[in-house]
Amino acid sequence: MRNPAPQQHWNEPLARVMDVVLNCTIRFKTAAEVGKRAVFYCRGEDLFAWMMENRDMLQKKHADALDGQAFETSEDVAAFCDKLIRFGFMYRAQYKPIDGVIEQDEEGRFKRPKWPKRLGMTPKQTFDPQAFYVVVYEGSKSWQHFILFCIIAAVLCVCMFPAWPLKLKVAVWYLSVVLLTFILALVFVRLILFVFFWFFGYQFWLLPNLFNEDAGIIDSFLPWIEWERSGDDWAMFAARIFCAILTAGTLYKLSETHTPASVANFAKQSFLDVLDWGHQRLAAPPGGYSKYASITDKQEGDEGATEGEEAKEGDGEAKTGDEEDYSCLKPCGFASFEHLMQARCLVNCTCLRDLVESKCFPACPEATQVALNEAARDACDAEMNRKKKRQ
Repeated sequence: MRNPAPQQHWNEPLARVMDVVLNCTIRFKTAAEVGKRAVFYCRGEDLFAWMMENRDMLQKKHADALDGQAFETSEDVAAFCDKLIRFGFMYRAQYKPIDGVIEQDEEGRFKRPKWPKRLGMTPKQTFDPQAFYVVVYEGSKSWQHFILFCIIAAVLCVCMFPAWPLKLKVAVWYLSVVLLTFILALVFVRLILFVFFWFFGYQFWLLPNLFNEDAGIIDSFLPWIEWERSGDDWAMFAARIFCAILTAGTLYKLSETHTPASVANFAKQSFLDVLDWGHQRLAAPPGGYSKYASITDKQEGDEGATEGEEAKEGDGEAKTGDEEDYSCLKPCGFASFEHLMQARCLVNCTCLRDLVESKCFPACPEATQVALNEAARDACDAEMNRKKKRQ
């Protein structure tokens, strides 16, 4: 036996009917009741239409809730809804606007929102299909507990994302990119179709309720298309013609440098690059480079520098003649091979002869001596050839 809500005359058969109502196709919304907490409500016309369509089902499965009451005409359905109100499962409410809000349209008629955000209980508690009805009955808590458990489990799974297996993380990344790409492509196609038919004076929408926040999940995809004539004046007709000519000219100029195949290849390659980028980021090892060095890193760096200097000295002592090393020319003013290049000494016959005849040359490795001798010979030969051409 469920616990009844406050100020509610409990009736188990009617409670089972309310369970069916709360889980059927009737749309429910939340609103703020004046002076109280948020409430859960539906429109009377939706409730009335659903009961009229499901009279046979209610008579067969919930005959005890009807208690011998006829359930054939619209008056019978209204009487049964009065019974739900009388037993405290719901109550009638009306729109309560905030003080100072204009409640009339441009023609001076009363304007009532389809789904108001503020409601108040009405003094007259009889069923009227044009009114709103706040549901007092909270229903079974099992489904709510299950939803709460799923939410907590989902949050924990998201927090543990770094510990997921690589294949699972990559699969989630691929699924997210594919879903986002599909949504963007759908939005682009909807826009292209609308603009194309707008040029001809029609308003065409593919899935018109896709971004309607008041529509449910199923209603967001219904209807599939919406088609109507614009009914514009001459100014809008001229604007459509101008926009059509401008669009055609733009597409013609783009076609001179871009083909549909190149655009498709670019989109495909961009999509694959995004997938590959995410895969590499997920497959990268944990941690990463930090531009702020820690004390431990500095100590390790100092130790590594000391060891490097010692190894460099040892390598200098053990250096063989098979490697070129131009540091031997430092006493002669050339600390490295780059200095020789900057001074253009390697292409100057006189400079190279001076190096070969200097005191630094014998201290150089054999490979360095051979390279300098060849460079000196080539530079002198080139200089001699230039002199012969001048003569």
